Amino acid sequence: MLLTSLRFACLISLAIASVSQAFAAPCIGAFERPAYLSRSHFCVLGQMIEDAYAPGNMVPCSEVEVDHLISLRQAWESGVCGEDLKRLANDPRNLRLTYWRTNRQKGFLPPEQFSKKLPAPVAKQVMRDSTLLMREYGVRTREQAVSARMLAYAAESTTHISIRKSAIIATIREAMTTTRVGARVIV
Repeated sequence: MLLTSLRFACLISLAIASVSQAFAAPCIGAFERPAYLSRSHFCVLGQMIEDAYAPGNMVPCSEVEVDHLISLRQAWESGVCGEDLKRLANDPRNLRLTYWRTNRQKGFLPPEQFSKKLPAPVAKQVMRDSTLLMREYGVRTREQAVSARMLAYAAESTTHISIRKSAIIATIREAMTTTRVGARVIV
């Protein structure tokens, strides 16, 4: 369902303004992955390592990769740049040793999506750790990032914007008043 209206931008503005955490400005330039600790820092070839996302599963060091709980891409898209991004890249609380296939399947999924694929106790720990890191480094969820981009666009333009309702933060979506006009929903 598509939503159009500048009133929607005002609603987002009020919601974002009510959030106490200030978010960083977007990073300038293309994303560049900072250097971070490799598996050789954590284990030696031939050693068996417990998979951080599958407790009890032992993986040979040669098949382990260092995963970033908060992906560096997500952090960068939230405005975490330069030295802060390097610090996050090497923050031990953000690093997880896991089987290389698990790391590739995770990609740069945000923790709230990836945790749904994990056993309950591990998912809880992932969400607890990621929430603390995101707060500390100012990393936004994808919903927050979409809302912030929409607000920035609306502030620069008098044209209407379109956005999928599913991309809007649930608390804002629930507070919206809408009217159906043909195939569109107007806020």
